[in-house]
Amino acid sequence: MRSPQSRPSPIRAVFVLFAIAALFTYWSRAASNADDIASPSPPPAAEAMSGDVLSHLDVRIRQTATRPPTLVLDVTNNNPDTPLTILTWESPLDPGALPLGLFSITPEGASQPLDIPTIQIRRVMPPPRDSFATLKPGETRTQEHILRDSIVSPEQLGPKPEVVVKGTWMGVWTVPIEELTPDRLENMYTDEGRLTGPFETEPFKVTIHKA
Repeated sequence: MRSPQSRPSPIRAVFVLFAIAALFTYWSRAASNADDIASPSPPPAAEAMSGDVLSHLDVRIRQTATRPPTLVLDVTNNNPDTPLTILTWESPLDPGALPLGLFSITPEGASQPLDIPTIQIRRVMPPPRDSFATLKPGETRTQEHILRDSIVSPEQLGPKPEVVVKGTWMGVWTVPIEELTPDRLENMYTDEGRLTGPFETEPFKVTIHKA
């Protein structure tokens, strides 16, 4: 005698559906966790932090002599409560800023700046301690720069050339120099506390003494 076909148990069907739903939920969460590990949420952009801090690092030009034309660059830390340590290489505080190409000099009436010969300096890493300057809030450091005849002649400059100094901070830290350990300096370019960004002065009219 043929036995009647058994019907699926409602309880078994519910259990199977529950198991499928549980597995789907597990796989979804596992995939989500894997995405989080592979692409963690980025911290606040370093560029934004650099821009906020460096925007309060002011660079200005003033003239102290006309023969030879002598300019002083003032670098002021206008951050209200943050000390800044600056690597002076290729900055306004670098004594070689003029031959390194940080100065843009446009004679009066000219449409283009002068083509000034530049040099390259090979630096020894890590930077020595005297290559850094720590500015307390409100403090100013200065560096004198002379427009020497050997670099730019008075004939090239004219009576009232316009000068702009611009470049990129190679390294600025929001701590005193004492907190930059030898290991941090040795690995300066990968140090998480190092800030970089552009600087540029307002145009400045230089008075050239007529012989």
